Amino acid sequence: LAQEFAKKKIAPLIFPDGKKWAKNALQANIPACVLSASAAFIVKPIAKLFGLTDAMGIELAFKDGFCTGEIVGIPTFQEGKVERLSERLPFIFLFVAIGYILLFFTDSRNDLPLAERAGYTVCVNPDAVLESAARKNGWKVAEWKLSLRTQMTAQVDAKGVPETQTVRS
Repeated sequence: LAQEFAKKKIAPLIFPDGKKWAKNALQANIPACVLSASAAFIVKPIAKLFGLTDAMGIELAFKDGFCTGEIVGIPTFQEGKVERLSERLPFIFLFVAIGYILLFFTDSRNDLPLAERAGYTVCVNPDAVLESAARKNGWKVAEWKLSLRTQMTAQVDAKGVPETQTVRS
């Protein structure tokens, strides 16, 4: 079900620039990971859409094949992302400390704890809080867009009809 959701609902909304960055990282043998505050069982199939096999999300407990809603371990949210990533890659923050770079893309103010520790942060389509932090810290700001056709298709899927604007004179 999660794979079907990823393929039908998420794949059309993936920014082409995001796929390009993931592809370039894979071709250069640079480790890449999707790290999300969403449930891990949703995040993992989304990572596969980028060609990535490494993904972390909030782990949830299951009982008798059903999700209980209970969080297992450290949630990948705010400071928890830093903890989980440092568990997975304990050497990464040492590398950042001695001059190697952790390239980090974010679109959420909730990622500020990890963004502040990364060697190089790119804020994608940031809100005002994240954009302010980007200016303060000298991080790159990227505006990623979907094609007009993709935007219209997404609006139709979400609302049943595309949004229209009435122009009055």
